[in-house]
Amino acid sequence: MNRRPRISSRGIVLAYVLVAGAWIAFRDRMQAAQQRLARLNRVLRTLSLANQALVRAPDEQALLQSFCDAIVREGAFLGAWVGYAEDDPRGSIRPLAWAGPLEDYLETLSLTSRDEPQGRGPTGTAVREHRTVVSRNVATDPAMAPWRARAGALGYASSAAVPLRSGDAVIGALSLYAAEADAFGPQELALLEELAADLAYGITTLRARAVAARTETERRRLATAVEQSDDAIMITDVSPTIEYVNPAFERITGYAPADVIGQSPSILRGGVHDASFYAAMWEALSAGRTFRADIVNRRKDGTLVTVAETISPIRDPVGSHTGYVAVLRDVTAQRAAEARAAAEARERTLVAAALAGIRPGAAPEETAHALCIQIARLPGTAAAVLSSFDPDGRGTILGAVTAAGIRLPRRRPGAARSRYLRTRALDGPWIEAWTNPLGSPFGESFRELGIRALAHAPLIVEGAVRGLLVAASADPDATEQLTERLPALVQFAGIAAAVLGPSLLARAESTEARARISDLLARRAFRPVFQPIVDLERGVAIGYEALTRFTDGTPPDQQFRAAAAAGLRPDLEAATLRVALEAAHGLPDAAWLSVNVSAAFVLAGEPLRTILREAPRPLVLEVTEEEAIADYPAVRAAMAALGPDLRLAVDDAGAGFASLRHISELRPALVKVDRTLVAAIDSDPIRQALLAGLRHFADAVSCTLVAEGIETDAELAALRALGVQFGQGYLLGRPAPLGQGADGTEG
Repeated sequence: MNRRPRISSRGIVLAYVLVAGAWIAFRDRMQAAQQRLARLNRVLRTLSLANQALVRAPDEQALLQSFCDAIVREGAFLGAWVGYAEDDPRGSIRPLAWAGPLEDYLETLSLTSRDEPQGRGPTGTAVREHRTVVSRNVATDPAMAPWRARAGALGYASSAAVPLRSGDAVIGALSLYAAEADAFGPQELALLEELAADLAYGITTLRARAVAARTETERRRLATAVEQSDDAIMITDVSPTIEYVNPAFERITGYAPADVIGQSPSILRGGVHDASFYAAMWEALSAGRTFRADIVNRRKDGTLVTVAETISPIRDPVGSHTGYVAVLRDVTAQRAAEARAAAEARERTLVAAALAGIRPGAAPEETAHALCIQIARLPGTAAAVLSSFDPDGRGTILGAVTAAGIRLPRRRPGAARSRYLRTRALDGPWIEAWTNPLGSPFGESFRELGIRALAHAPLIVEGAVRGLLVAASADPDATEQLTERLPALVQFAGIAAAVLGPSLLARAESTEARARISDLLARRAFRPVFQPIVDLERGVAIGYEALTRFTDGTPPDQQFRAAAAAGLRPDLEAATLRVALEAAHGLPDAAWLSVNVSAAFVLAGEPLRTILREAPRPLVLEVTEEEAIADYPAVRAAMAALGPDLRLAVDDAGAGFASLRHISELRPALVKVDRTLVAAIDSDPIRQALLAGLRHFADAVSCTLVAEGIETDAELAALRALGVQFGQGYLLGRPAPLGQGADGTEG
């Protein structure tokens, strides 16, 4: 009988241990498989949710954040983040989105894609080497040394980084962290790479969409700008035929789109530019160059418009010409303004030249000629005339010249023409057609020049019209030309008034004064008066000064100055001297007569010499001090020639040009002390000292002092105390005609 093998208890135990160990190993394998399967399922769910986010994400940042959130929430990873590779010298990797407790950790990473410690971790290596990189155990991986402590504190046991590819380039990386070591198996990595690929696709798609949106926005903005541009825009094909014009085109050219679409741009030609201009334009365009120029086009209504036009070739992607685009800006007004500015600049240059050409002290005729030369150079000006108005209203031509620099004869305008011009000038500048009116001094000359119109600008001096500046034009559009030049002409008139004003006023005053003084002389509208010269010790009149009074009440010094300005002072001096000598017959026989004469009258010799021969008594000539004496020896010689019996007196010592040198040079017998030293001398020590010095000087040169203007008893007493011998003044006797007290009688 067969016997069963006997199993010992020891074998049973061993068998039990083996079976239990196999069971435990099986169980562990099953649990690990279940865990890995669960992780794969979570990654699959993450992939599904991430793909949904891919569809829903409004922008790139939202997409990145959605992926990170899904990885942490559904994939059961401790953390996930996306970093982009920066285009900088360091090769920085910049975190853009993250989920999990990563914010503080990411701030300390300082990652780079370069092969250096900060770039040898999973993320830096993935970006640099374009591959998925896993750190299976953070605690033992040497590449994780820079971040091990911080990662361990956060519970990160393993990590993986998957590059984000856009075409052949890596734009960044997706990085994940797990709580267990060796958490990233081949299947998980395959799914994560698929997830990274989807993320990269989403990034690329959103970027393309953003570019398309920006392109569309730019297109719309460009279309809006073109439609709303103030500049006209015209697009043609290569033929060229107009394919498009914007709204501004109609405003500038007058042509609506329907008028020109399908037409040649030559429809706009204004007929101003010649064939060579357009040949140069097409030569540039055919060579692919942009053509820029001012072009004069003709609007639909026939008027001309100047446009600053830029024409550029349009090229397709391979560089072939497919058409042309032209931008037209209306610069008609601008070019006209620039032309006016250029003309004004030229006018200012002419004004400066006119000022530079004026010679100080030149005669008015010379100055007027210099001004007319510059005025005749104004554009469109054929001739220039500058005239003055005399006090009687007649005009006098000071200068007249053509644009060629030829002087015109300076004939005086007729009386009627002068009156018309002066009356019209009162209303300011004006322009009128040239019709060769009667009395014009330039009828023949203006006909030869073909003059069509004249511009007039008055010369205003001290508020009155003293002259007229005239510019003549022979252009077909003479009135328009002169209208543009009128401001410059007014400016020239202002210069002429400033430069010629003093001489014009002087001439006018001289003319008026000459007429008035001539009338005064003809009517003998003056009479002599006599003022006694008194011996202050004895109180008796020892002589008389002859003075002149004018019937119109004009002060004598003013009247004599006017006569000098008119060139008639010698005539007035001679006339008043004769009248005084005639009237002096009634003076006391023992008294001498003092008469006033100018140094110029003395120097002239005649008629003074003849007049003095008729003097009925001893004479003293008082040389007036209205102007300085330049040649003392000549005056002394002229006095000597008048005769040995004449005595000389110097008037106004202490005022005017009188001086100690003056007295010493002329060596007078009498020196008349001016009222300015005599007034209040009784109470003024300074005047007293001055007069004492003057008396001492007079004694030294053997002349006698005559104090003028004595009006008070106190002044008289002070003068006597100072040893002044003679005096005159209202206290001693006022100037009066004979018979009214001048001869010492009661009349």
